Amino acid sequence: MPYRIIPGSSAATGQRSSCISHFCIPGAPGNRQPPIAHLQQVSPMRKTKIVHVIGSLSRGGAERLVVDLCNELSRSASLEVVIISLKSNEAGKSFVSEIGQAVRYVTFNKGAGFSWQALWSLTAWLRREQPDVVHSHLNAFEYLYPYVLLNRRSSCVHTVHNIAPEECPSMPVKTLRSLFYRWGSVKPITISLDGRISFRSYYGLANDWLIENGCKPATAGQAVSEKYRRASGTKVLLHVARVSPEKNQEMLIRVVRRFNQEETTCCRLLMIGEVHDLALANKLKTLAAGDVHIEFLGGRSDVADYLAVADIFCLPSLFEGMPISLLEAMSAGCIPVCTPAGGMGDVIDHGFNGFLSDGLDEHAYYQALKTAVYSKDTEQLSARARATFATKYHISIAAQKHKALYQTLASPEPGQVQQTIQPENSI
Repeated sequence: MPYRIIPGSSAATGQRSSCISHFCIPGAPGNRQPPIAHLQQVSPMRKTKIVHVIGSLSRGGAERLVVDLCNELSRSASLEVVIISLKSNEAGKSFVSEIGQAVRYVTFNKGAGFSWQALWSLTAWLRREQPDVVHSHLNAFEYLYPYVLLNRRSSCVHTVHNIAPEECPSMPVKTLRSLFYRWGSVKPITISLDGRISFRSYYGLANDWLIENGCKPATAGQAVSEKYRRASGTKVLLHVARVSPEKNQEMLIRVVRRFNQEETTCCRLLMIGEVHDLALANKLKTLAAGDVHIEFLGGRSDVADYLAVADIFCLPSLFEGMPISLLEAMSAGCIPVCTPAGGMGDVIDHGFNGFLSDGLDEHAYYQALKTAVYSKDTEQLSARARATFATKYHISIAAQKHKALYQTLASPEPGQVQQTIQPENSI
């Protein structure tokens, strides 16, 4: 009969490795045993250990997904969930403070650039912990190379968070990833139909597993300043994205300024996002030319409060995976106006739950914004946006799909992996 150490007993204490810093709260408070200083016989019941590995938990779509997904997965009694962030994270500039108590958090305090120390420390940690599934995101894939080659226990998966050529533009890295995908050493997850098409075209493979993104509903807390409240004849537009060329913020500013010059209804644009490109950020401010109807708010943790006062969510991206910011906006009933880039075309049904421009150019986006501003069906559009989110993109739906995949990979019966999770070849 196996034994376990009851939490709170003197036998439960121990030293942890000094090469990493982390905290661990293994379960919700209501499920904890009272302190007992002895070993108790229990029946064998082993949780499936899931480890998510990501570069950092800075404010971004992939990082948001990892935290929301792990928090949701940790509600399952059959799973043990760990988040590994290669870099350390400041509470005020990341999602680290939103990690739930039932999720174990580990960081290797990596600095900027590639780190051999972090690579070997991660490999040693994984070999010691022996997780059932290792799930990588973004460039964390490259830190798993040694472990993928050495391990015989864990199943490995990787989420492709963008269209494939943008997620992995390096040809040498593409070659290595392609080999791991082809051998089945790492199983690729795509997040939208457009993402699946780009993955299959880029790698020449048809073995991805499609699980669409999800997020938790946006919940407004303290109301934002009254100056952002809706006024008669004014529409509040909200843009949430890091300052980066593919988000097409230059075009958005030009469109809003032109709209306010040509139309009777005034649009006020609020722009929220971390600055990833300082030169571009300065260019955007110059382009706005002190326009009182355009405001740069920087990175913020209270996005839901702004969604609560916004009429329209604007995202004119040149390329995308499936943006979490769009899903959050729809959960709040904020009507989206987007370009048909990436997974946005899968989410938005033009004229039903939002608006899509006919193309990526400025004229097409201007027309889409004009249609949204003068729409008479705003209440219905808002309700349909909420319904779309609730039925397709709630984090609980994404978590259920991930859990099913993890459990199949962790304990397959003969032939079960191929029969159960082998993706269909058709697009």
